[in-house]
Amino acid sequence: MSDENNPLDDQQIEAMLAPLRKPTKPRSRLRPLVIGLSFMAVMLIALVLSLPKKRTRTTQDRGGPVATCGNGKVEPGEDCEPPLGTNCGADCLDQTPAPQEEQPAEQP
Repeated sequence: MSDENNPLDDQQIEAMLAPLRKPTKPRSRLRPLVIGLSFMAVMLIALVLSLPKKRTRTTQDRGGPVATCGNGKVEPGEDCEPPLGTNCGADCLDQTPAPQEEQPAEQP
């Protein structure tokens, strides 16, 4: 090595530092594209997750409790409960036809 009177020259310093230096790689042209596409994918997912869920109309939409047709109990919004009602439809509404009014007989 060297002593105090002989300082290291540039070649010796470079030889000592060479193993510590990382080899430089050329930058990829695809890197900005990949970063941009990744960002757009994250934004699209965030947008989809923020959309409101599709809801079906229930009696709760009108401020009441949700009626469950077919549970054996007649709840608000239901006319009957199948198969308990004879004219009860699958939607828990009465299917009885409206009574026909009798027409008065015409006078001769």
